[in-house]
Amino acid sequence: MTDTIVLTAFVYVFGRDREHARGVLQHGDFLEIYCRCPPEVCETRDPKGRYARARAGEIKEFTGVAAPYEKRVDPELILDSAVLPVEDSVRRVCALLDERAVISRRRADPRRFRAGRECGRRASSGIFTTLDRGRCRR
Repeated sequence: MTDTIVLTAFVYVFGRDREHARGVLQHGDFLEIYCRCPPEVCETRDPKGRYARARAGEIKEFTGVAAPYEKRVDPELILDSAVLPVEDSVRRVCALLDERAVISRRRADPRRFRAGRECGRRASSGIFTTLDRGRCRR
């Protein structure tokens, strides 16, 4: 059996929801990575126009526009995705995984991992990407 790393992307607006997700796994197996990005920047990257629709009142309770959002208290890593290139963000995630002995330095080369869209699987609770020995698994 090979070791598998699962990366998931969720918008948890409440701290209690983030703590619930952390509590599902064994202590130390959950690493919260906060991708910080102002709503204004998110809106410029929104191909479906949801932010504009939310500002126009067409979408109610949209995170970043009209819904409450509780700040992260203590994530293991903060990525400022408004200014960091994707490659730098991947390097920082790999460095965290190396620091926590999840992967070795040799395997922490972001060029060995494919982009999530290429190898991601959609599930009802989010997008799952699994990495197995530096390659994506489906």
